Amino acid sequence: MTKNSKDFCEGDGLKLHNHLASDLGARGLPASTVVICESVEAFVDDHLKALLLNAQMLREGHLEQYGKFDFRNFFAENKDDLLIRLTSQLERSDPRELMSFDTEDLTIVSIEDPSSVSLLKAYELEKDKLFLTFAIVAEVTLEFFVFKSDYYSMPEHVNFEIQDFDWNDHYIWASKAVLLPLKLSIELTTDTPNKVESFDVELRPFYGWCWNCGAPIASDAAETCDQCHANLLTPRRPIGPQREEPLTARGESQ
Repeated sequence: MTKNSKDFCEGDGLKLHNHLASDLGARGLPASTVVICESVEAFVDDHLKALLLNAQMLREGHLEQYGKFDFRNFFAENKDDLLIRLTSQLERSDPRELMSFDTEDLTIVSIEDPSSVSLLKAYELEKDKLFLTFAIVAEVTLEFFVFKSDYYSMPEHVNFEIQDFDWNDHYIWASKAVLLPLKLSIELTTDTPNKVESFDVELRPFYGWCWNCGAPIASDAAETCDQCHANLLTPRRPIGPQREEPLTARGESQ
């Protein structure tokens, strides 16, 4: 299981790289011996769903028979590991997919308890073992560097906190708190009780943030915010306070 399609896969990310397939052939194994899966959820959906001992999808209201799973307690206990996994994803992605302006060394430095949690999927893999997928929205704090010449050409609605304007001669050290939609997949053993055997987290697709409440926008065709119902086609003000222009050495605002 890997999200590193550049090193191990062909261009589409679904087929094993020719060099690795040749290694399998040299050992008398067909290339199909190794199958690429980018997440635990994809592995379950593609390869385990047909093998489920009890193949019906469980409804949220039926989970009580397996014991109560405290998702928020699990999240609080695993924040550090979740932070590491999300940061690893950012390192493999284009920062402009997350921010609307150019940044360098984009990292997640903190994650808060989720503001919303909903159960997307629940499968019974075998007796006393469940696979759960949750959709959550959590506030994270991003830190990054911005090239100074880029900063001066940014439109006024671009908003972030400046930690150190003169981090060096060329770059500003900055941060920004944003709400991110995440998907958390958990393999849960219920007989121990509620022991988590494995979990995975990934960023769900989204298309920027609502100008009024900051909620992530789930569709590129959305005209109103699902949370506050603001009109997304005619934004009236940016989120948060206007960024302040730093002073030059002469004490004049840029």
